[in-house]
Amino acid sequence: LSKTSIELSIWNKKKKPQIEMSGTIINWVKRDRKSGKLQIVLNPYFNEMYSESFVTSINIKFRACLKGDITKSLYRFFESQRNETYSIHIMKLAAAINLNMNLPTKKIRATVRTGLRELKAKKYLSKWTLPTKTDVITVWKSNDKLLYN
Repeated sequence: LSKTSIELSIWNKKKKPQIEMSGTIINWVKRDRKSGKLQIVLNPYFNEMYSESFVTSINIKFRACLKGDITKSLYRFFESQRNETYSIHIMKLAAAINLNMNLPTKKIRATVRTGLRELKAKKYLSKWTLPTKTDVITVWKSNDKLLYN
């Protein structure tokens, strides 16, 4: 773990890197051989970026089992949301995951529904709704810890 590094890019609205950083995540590790306890000191800058939600942890094994590109984008987006329940208008979500905004809303809705179904089938979501009248998606994340094995 002490060799773990990160490369981070923060993009502006024009899809160009605004800030790029690299460095180690862990400053140092101390292990007590007698007790087996570890003391890990994180890079304070990385810790600040993480606490301000500029960094999202992704379960690579889980993401690899997802089939659809849209599903993977939805997973990344919802994983970056801190709350277990989250609501967002479909067009705002479509822009956030880089869907083609020139598609008819009906097509965007169908594409997003396909991704949401896969996330529910993989037990990442326990439930989701997408009423046609409001086009506001609400998702409930699962508490299934098996996702993280």
